[in-house]
Amino acid sequence: MRSQLKLALLCLLALFATRLDGQPELTNSSGRFAPIAPFPTLVTVAHSNQISLTGIDARVPGSALHAGDTVTALIAFYEKGARQSQWLLHLKVIPPEVEETTNNTPPMVIHSTTGAKLEFIPSPAFVSLRTLGPFIEPGAKRRAPKLHDQFERVTLNEGFLKLGLDKASAVVLRLNEASPAQRKGLFSFAGQPFSAAEIKAGRELAETLHLTDDELRALAGSGPALMSYFSIVQRTAGLEDILFKLLDLPSLWSILRRGGVSVNFRMESKRITPASATDWELPPSAALYHLPFVLELNSQPALNIALAVTSPEPPLLACGGIVGLIAERPGDKDRFLAVRIVSAWRSENNRESSRIR
Repeated sequence: MRSQLKLALLCLLALFATRLDGQPELTNSSGRFAPIAPFPTLVTVAHSNQISLTGIDARVPGSALHAGDTVTALIAFYEKGARQSQWLLHLKVIPPEVEETTNNTPPMVIHSTTGAKLEFIPSPAFVSLRTLGPFIEPGAKRRAPKLHDQFERVTLNEGFLKLGLDKASAVVLRLNEASPAQRKGLFSFAGQPFSAAEIKAGRELAETLHLTDDELRALAGSGPALMSYFSIVQRTAGLEDILFKLLDLPSLWSILRRGGVSVNFRMESKRITPASATDWELPPSAALYHLPFVLELNSQPALNIALAVTSPEPPLLACGGIVGLIAERPGDKDRFLAVRIVSAWRSENNRESSRIR
């Protein structure tokens, strides 16, 4: 089961679709976006390790990752009875090893129901991922767990992170303004071409909605961007266990009837909303969106996920412009996971490169 969830998170394009007609409102995860107040013990550990908990540097369009760029996130797991556990996540871009300077990875090819064949060029980048925790609430009537300090060297896909999710969110918002009769249908993306009938329907829908090539590419690019982001989530110590605590797993009967577990990751396109950038310490002019998804197991909602997304420009390129995440079990009001970017800074080399341009 765990291997299947990893496959769903890291291979989101297997059945990635943007449906434009009505969807049931399964979640209000975005309502749980709020600043995370770090526990005093976490603050002390952050200061002793010279990890900044405040401040997001000025963003630089068109810039790349540089060694020394940093992103810091707070992770909080909320449980019934005001119980809370926190982790500190610190990501730092590091230089590649000599043998890693050559990139032979082929482009990712994505086919659309419009018949378009889209290519996305990968570009590896390397980061040190440090996770400290768990920390528990002050005065907790439970034994404090052992504090772990874990390092991992992780390969990111800078080329895919640059795609971001903000442009796709803007496209879907525009398409949602079309009349109900116009927006019936879906755009799907996969690694293989679609059938002639699916392409005919997709092209008719694109023509009706005046979908441009750039907009189609933004929608398709959200898959690789998500895949790259979740590679960080998957490698963060402790997060996998929390996600499995939240999962609403299929019944034994459902597993037997279907011969296993089918996995689908679906965007709730009707519930994408613009949000205030200043709530995330970003300039008022920055575009920011709440972007909800549902992870389905055997066609039933198993995990609600909402992202807060903005443009993936340094210093937010390393996280693909995703500044917040909420994950919760459908219908569970007591337990949920929150991840929030609290600090992001460009390195001195990145600053110098920006000044030269």
